[in-house]
Amino acid sequence: DWIVVFVLLQAQQELSIAGMVRVAKTTRTLRILKVLKFFRLVRLAKMNQVMSSIFVYIKSEIVRTSCNIALLLVVIIVVNHYVGCGWYFIGTTSQNQVNWVEFFRINENTTTYAYTTSLHWSLTQFTPAGMEIYARNQVERIYSVCVLLFAMVTFSSFVSSIASAMTHLRSLRTEPDKQKRMLRTYFSENDISAELNQRIWTYLQNSHWSMKKRVHERDIPILKTLPETLKTKLREERFFPTLEHAPFLRKFSILHRNGIGAVCFHAVETSLICT
Repeated sequence: DWIVVFVLLQAQQELSIAGMVRVAKTTRTLRILKVLKFFRLVRLAKMNQVMSSIFVYIKSEIVRTSCNIALLLVVIIVVNHYVGCGWYFIGTTSQNQVNWVEFFRINENTTTYAYTTSLHWSLTQFTPAGMEIYARNQVERIYSVCVLLFAMVTFSSFVSSIASAMTHLRSLRTEPDKQKRMLRTYFSENDISAELNQRIWTYLQNSHWSMKKRVHERDIPILKTLPETLKTKLREERFFPTLEHAPFLRKFSILHRNGIGAVCFHAVETSLICT
């Protein structure tokens, strides 16, 4: 009898130890997943900072808007990549029931064909388009419904962002054409001579449309909200490279660094001179 009790106690102790080991492994796995998730978030944050720093050096508004559209398209492709991979994973893991991979004989083709088919299915969930691939069991149907709900929430915002960026890009490109059409109409309605017409067109082509208009501080109202310290630094970096050509101001900047900032802030103005 004592032997039976001892064996039962020993078995219970071994089961408790095994349970503790499983709990420890699960806890360790969860910690590893949390660490990986943290590093993924850090990497995304760094990527966002890198992209923001790159956009600072882009001067052209047309190039900046085009880059924004390209980034939105890349985000859409990446999201559909993961959705398509999940769709293929569900199709290959549900072996005990009919799945879309076996039903449509995707496994008989190459890996490239399987990937492009999954990506195509994912893209059709985000757009009104359709294709011959569809869910064949309950798990695949639930996944399809979840993807559709996700697409309803996110894809509309992506489409509106791309549409607004395209509208902005179109307005940037059509503004000079609009001015040219108005100028032609003005010349025609007021019977301007061909000689004067040609002289004006030549001047505008050489001095206006072929040259970029400089943006001044007064053209940007939001700069007025900056504190005086940032305004002083901004004007110092803007005007000091020109002021240091004067020997007195160059010497003054060496002796009084803060003073030259005050000079740039209070004593310098810009004006446009037409020649």
